[in-house]
Amino acid sequence: MGRSARTRDQLLAALAQAGYTPGAGDLAALVDLLGDSVDPPAPLDLVLRALDRAAAAAAPVLLARLAQPEPSPHLVRALGRVARAGATAARAPLLALVGDVGAPVRLRREAVIALGKLGGDDARAALLARWDAGADLDPAERRALVEALGKLGGADAAARLATLDDGADAELRRRRQRAELMISRDDQRAQPSRVDLARPLPRPWPLVVRCRLGLEELLAEELRTLGVREVRAATGEVRVEAAPALLPAAQARLGLVTGLLVPLPMGDLPAAIAAALAAPATVAALRALTDGPLRWRLAFAGGGHRRGVVWQTAQAVRAAAPVLVNDPTESAWEVVVDPDAGRLLLTPKGWDDPRFGYRVGDVPAASHPTIAAALARLSQPRADDVVWDPFCGSGTELIERARLGPAARLVGTDLDPRALAIAAGNAAAAGPDVAARITWSEGDACVLAPDGVTCILSNPPLGRRIRGDAAALLARFVTHAATVLAPGGRLTWVSPAPERIGAAARAAGLHLEHSLLADLGGYQAALERWRR
Repeated sequence: MGRSARTRDQLLAALAQAGYTPGAGDLAALVDLLGDSVDPPAPLDLVLRALDRAAAAAAPVLLARLAQPEPSPHLVRALGRVARAGATAARAPLLALVGDVGAPVRLRREAVIALGKLGGDDARAALLARWDAGADLDPAERRALVEALGKLGGADAAARLATLDDGADAELRRRRQRAELMISRDDQRAQPSRVDLARPLPRPWPLVVRCRLGLEELLAEELRTLGVREVRAATGEVRVEAAPALLPAAQARLGLVTGLLVPLPMGDLPAAIAAALAAPATVAALRALTDGPLRWRLAFAGGGHRRGVVWQTAQAVRAAAPVLVNDPTESAWEVVVDPDAGRLLLTPKGWDDPRFGYRVGDVPAASHPTIAAALARLSQPRADDVVWDPFCGSGTELIERARLGPAARLVGTDLDPRALAIAAGNAAAAGPDVAARITWSEGDACVLAPDGVTCILSNPPLGRRIRGDAAALLARFVTHAATVLAPGGRLTWVSPAPERIGAAARAAGLHLEHSLLADLGGYQAALERWRR
C-alpha cells in the first residue's frame, strides 16, 4: 500500500529539511507548487532543488504539466534544471519549445535561458535558428537570447551579436557587451597562459609579500637574506620599494602570496580599476612576465563577489586594453582590489609555485608550511644542531629546517604510525638530500630522550589532534624537554597557552628569548624560543 499524499503544509515542512529527496508520491504535488497561487507562495529555490534530486523521475511529471492549459514559466525553469541534473528526456522538449512561435513568450524565454545554461551544439543551433527567424522578437526574449549565446559562444554567435542594433535598449546593450566579452574570453582559452617570475620587469616595481599576521618581521629578515632590498614590514605583509624581478621575493618561504603593487586612483571604482590595470606600464609588466594571453580575474581584499563591479570593470578594461582578457576560471593573474588602501595587487595564478610541492600527504590540523618555515627560522639554526620534533605529524617543521641549512641530525617522532608514514613520504618528495637527513620513529614525547638534542622544533597538537587538556600535556612535555636539551639548547615551538605553559617552562629552568603572536588560521598562538 503506497504512502498517503502529503498535505501542502507537510510538503513545505519536508522542503525545509536540508537532505529532503522527494519520492515518486511527492512529485506531482511538488510540481503543483511551481504554479502555486497560495499566498505566501512556496519557496521556489527549495522546490527546484528538490526536483533536481529526483531529476529523471521529475521530467515526465513536468512535461505532463506543461501540456496542460496555462502552464507556469517555472515549469520550464525546472525542466532546464532537471536536464542539467541528468534527465535526458527533458532536452528535446526544451529545444522544441525555443522554436515554437506559438508558445507564450514567457515560456520560450525560460527555454532560451535553460539552453544557455545546458550548453551543447544542438542548443546553440536552436538558439541561432530562433534568432534568425525572429526579426520581431519580444525585447525580453531578445535579451535572453543574447545572454544565452554569450554563454554558448562560437563564431556564429559572435557574428550575430556584432550585427545587433541595440538602439535605445540599455539593458540589451549591457547584455550584448557582456556576451561579447564572454565569447572573446572563451575563444582564447585554447591558448595556454604561463607566468615566468624569473624574468626581469621592464622597470623596478613596488611589490607586496603577504604573510600570516605576526610573521612580518621574520619575513622581512628572510627577504633580506634572499637579496631583496628596501623592505618594510607592515600589518600582514612586507613591502618592497622597487624590485627588478618578482622571483626572489616570491621564493620567501614565509610568504603567502607575492604581487605587483599598482596605485588605485580615486573616483568611480570600475573606472579606477580599469585605468590602473590598463595603464601602459601595468600592461608592459604583465606582458614581460607572461607567455600567452594576459588573462586576469578580479578579487576584493575584503572578500565578496561584487558582480556588478566585476562586469563593469571587465568591459572598461576590454575597451581600454583589449590585450587584457577577463577570465575568472583560467586566469594567469589575480587582481586584488583594496579601495581602502588605494591599491591593486597583481598576484600570479599561472605560476607553478615550487616551494611546498613536497606536501604529498597531510594529517589533521597539520602546520601550514609558512608557519613551519617561520619556526625553523626562529630557532636560530646551527650546522651542529641535533634537532628533535617530538610531535612531528606530517613532518613539515623538520623538512623546512632541512631546507634552511645543515644540521648534525634531524629526528622526528610521533605516537601515530600513520603520521610517521606520511612524514616520510613528504620528506622523500622533498628530495633525497632532505629524506636522507631525517629519521622517523614512533614514541611518546614525554618519555623519549634522543641523545645530544640542541634544538627542539615543533608545532605540537593544539587541542585538535589530541584528546583532553592540551595545555596540561604541553606543560608536562616542557618539563621533560628541559631535561632532554643540552645546555644552551633551544625549544622553538608554538604554544597555545603561553602563560600557563610558560610557568612550567620557567620552573624547569628555561628562559624565554623570543615570543610573537601569530595567526594560525583563525586563532592566535605564540611562536616562542626558550633556552636552557
